[in-house]
Amino acid sequence: MAPIPGSIRATGFFAPSDSTDTYAVTDSIYGRGSWREAANTTERDAITTDRRREGMAVYIQDVDKIYILKNGITNSDWVELATGVSGTVNVDQGGTGLTSVATGRVPFGNNSTTLATSASLYWDNTKEQLQIPKLVLTDVALATIEAGKFEFASSVLYFSPTAITRNVVLLDTLPNGQNITLGTGTGTQIGTAANQKLGFFGATPVTQRGTYTTSNSSTLRTLNAQNLTFDDIGNILCTMIADLKALGLFG
Repeated sequence: MAPIPGSIRATGFFAPSDSTDTYAVTDSIYGRGSWREAANTTERDAITTDRRREGMAVYIQDVDKIYILKNGITNSDWVELATGVSGTVNVDQGGTGLTSVATGRVPFGNNSTTLATSASLYWDNTKEQLQIPKLVLTDVALATIEAGKFEFASSVLYFSPTAITRNVVLLDTLPNGQNITLGTGTGTQIGTAANQKLGFFGATPVTQRGTYTTSNSSTLRTLNAQNLTFDDIGNILCTMIADLKALGLFG
């Protein structure tokens, strides 16, 4: 092996006096290249040429940055070392692929490159609630929905800030014990026009039946089989027809 000119030979490593010694063995100030610390750029630039080597790094305390010597060892060769991530990091690399996210929005999976955000999915910090105006579920729809309620339509669960109306697409079969509860205010229509078809108990759906014209002298709903006149029968039939017309079954 050839000797190293200008060096001092060492046959072992440097160590403190014993394992409990708290003193340092070396000081970065006196080393060549490698890692250094400096209070500011003035102190960094004062590092002597003999203690510089391309690639050495210096931490500047007052600006909390790291600089390295690149392509030379003069003061003009100091460049900042980028220790953080710049630009975007794709999802498949552990990032989001986004450069920014609007306040309150919640990123969600879109593809392997970039997550997506939408005004339809956000966190309301005032209400401390997750807002989901639209949520995909199943192909089932309700008819008219009141403001502030949920509805199913076109495979999407909507939250309506205002009242809207949609076509009825109910489930084929309601589970046993499940009832259809209707409102007691304006009420609910089954069929909104006379030419729409409806059927019960397997009967072929038909449009609204033709118009019945009635002329009864009184609205009679009491049937006494032991004391019944033809006028009573007429009044009762006319009353029943009027009731069915009120339900919309007759014209």
